Amino acid sequence: MKSLRTHLALILPLLFMMFAFEFVFITNATIKHYENIVNKDYNIIVTSTIALDEKNIKSKVSSFISMSLLDPKDLIDRLKKDVSEKNLKLLRSSLPKFYSLKLDYLPTQSELENIEKQLLSINGINKVETFAKTHNKIYSLLVLIEMILWSFLFIIILLSFVLFLKQMRIWLYEHTQRVEIMCLFGAPFWFRSFMLYKIVFLDCLIAFLILLGFFTQFYNLSIVQESLKSVDIELPPINFFIDLGIIFVATLIVSLFCVNSVMFRVKK
Repeated sequence: MKSLRTHLALILPLLFMMFAFEFVFITNATIKHYENIVNKDYNIIVTSTIALDEKNIKSKVSSFISMSLLDPKDLIDRLKKDVSEKNLKLLRSSLPKFYSLKLDYLPTQSELENIEKQLLSINGINKVETFAKTHNKIYSLLVLIEMILWSFLFIIILLSFVLFLKQMRIWLYEHTQRVEIMCLFGAPFWFRSFMLYKIVFLDCLIAFLILLGFFTQFYNLSIVQESLKSVDIELPPINFFIDLGIIFVATLIVSLFCVNSVMFRVKK
């Protein structure tokens, strides 16, 4: 029973810590996925007095990927009833060329301002519409959500780490006499720490398996997917085995470092 309590006391902070790290991965992947979706519908409109060359634009804007010529036919057709054919021809000849530009990612506010300046520096372009107000609202919201989540998860990770370190000290307090006897008999450091190494490795592995089962099942639940789709949030595909494997290795290294720092105190 005492051994079970020891394992549970270590598994819980490890679970919280690994869960927080995985949630960071999911949050970043979801925000990145959402940015890609928003970017598919995002266009920059430019007007030019001459035909534009894609290579020229690419030399000025590195994130530029494609351009399409917009046909003002629909706009002109609306004026047919009120404007004579002669005036319509004059209007067609005097209208500038309209282009829709696509970027390979959703730029930040400062990047968007720089893109606008670079486009206006291209010969022929006299007007650039970046829809900055709408873009800035969306981007600011994404940044705000990310900041709140990062702050919340940082607190969880910090508290979990403190709780884990405290539990290490409790274990050392309970086994101080045994460790000191090994020190007197000249047992090497790794041998004195072996039991803690084994406990930490086993508990990290258990936490990894619990979270792997939880995330793989919960993430793919139809009710979760439908609930998020109802608020226009689409979860990206995530390989939890790789993500949690990285977190498992990182957590194990940090945990072993904590074990060593605690065990070194016995020597002192």
